[in-house]
Amino acid sequence: MENRNLFDEIIKTSDIHFRKIKIGDDISEVLKIEGTPTEEKRYNNPFLSYFYEIGEMEEILVYYNFLESSNKVTEIKLFFISYPDFYWKKQGGTDYIEFTSELENNKIQKYSEAFLQTLDKIIDHFTTIFDHSPSINTTDETFNLPYQNYKSYAWTFKELYRLSVVTYIDDTIDLNVKNTMIIYLRSY
Repeated sequence: MENRNLFDEIIKTSDIHFRKIKIGDDISEVLKIEGTPTEEKRYNNPFLSYFYEIGEMEEILVYYNFLESSNKVTEIKLFFISYPDFYWKKQGGTDYIEFTSELENNKIQKYSEAFLQTLDKIIDHFTTIFDHSPSINTTDETFNLPYQNYKSYAWTFKELYRLSVVTYIDDTIDLNVKNTMIIYLRSY
């Protein structure tokens, strides 16, 4: 799948309310747009969640948190995950120790092109929408190791909404390295 299509599958709209769901929408609107949820929780911290496989080896998981008393969406959190070891294997990689060495030496970008290009499009999209650059935070303290490349982009919109995009490499499970992006929209 072309990287433009990955962006389109994630964002689905041209405004701040990605996926066409607004903060404050009734969950019936979520059901109308997204369909039957993959998971639904109704009581303590209720949410609807959706899982989609997109691209060649990417997936998204979307959570719509809502207030049980009003059924109104209060937060939207989207996880975009790409598997660089898939692209490494596709390019002929067979020795996982070699892949791990490249990971630890911060050299897996060539296996992360779909993820990185999609991230760039998402950052550009929200920078245009918010009409200002995000505040950016990078720290090794979050995940302890520099190759995990933790980075956080944050915007506020007219003191109504806060949106953040967080990215990092998750290597907590051997043989399952994930480029991870989390987009998080909530009221200010």
